Amino acid sequence: MSSKRILSHHIIIALLGLCACIGGCDKKMWVYDTPTFYKPELKSIVVLPFRNESTATGQNPGTIIVDKLVAALRANGTYTVYSRNELKTLMDDQDLQLALSGEADPSMDISKFTNINAQAILVGAVTTYAATSANRTEQQPVYAYTRKGKQYISHYIPKQFTRNEANVSLTATLINKRDPDNPYYNSPPITKQAFADGSPPQMDPYGCTAYASDLAVQDLVSRICIVRRQIKIKP
Repeated sequence: MSSKRILSHHIIIALLGLCACIGGCDKKMWVYDTPTFYKPELKSIVVLPFRNESTATGQNPGTIIVDKLVAALRANGTYTVYSRNELKTLMDDQDLQLALSGEADPSMDISKFTNINAQAILVGAVTTYAATSANRTEQQPVYAYTRKGKQYISHYIPKQFTRNEANVSLTATLINKRDPDNPYYNSPPITKQAFADGSPPQMDPYGCTAYASDLAVQDLVSRICIVRRQIKIKP
């Protein structure tokens, strides 16, 4: 399955585990998860603005997500990333306008990217990008004490609470530039939620949306990049 992950560098991991035990049986170590589709020749990718298929209006969620995604991919370091800023110097105006229109999908004509030194093109869609805010009133007890020091509820006072919640969903396809009909990877829907509840809550609806977006981007990066993670090893 395309979403299945594999552990690479098995021999190195085994040797590191042996060294850890010899050196005092350290029970934690770093390993690298590699996508099943990954090949060493897959070095560079083009990231295009995601389509906005959500009901969100105003600032385009597809652009917001891709800006976060480009930053996360570069921080990961698996690929050299060509974003819309680099494409402005590599494509003519007509092709650039189409590429950055936010309408790119897996069936797009990729011939316009022939002169760009990348092996894959990442396209996608933001299907949900929404936030809600709801208020409620709860009766909070007010405590008092008897002359003997025993605590009791004197009365109740109303207190307002707010719950802010955001949901972000996206899908993505990593197109194989040499064989567009057989993409490297098709992601299942990635859905993330963030909420804050309190009086006042720690995040407003915009903060919840930003956090949910970060979670969705991190999830996608973990599916298409080599990712380092820590594991426990038994002595």
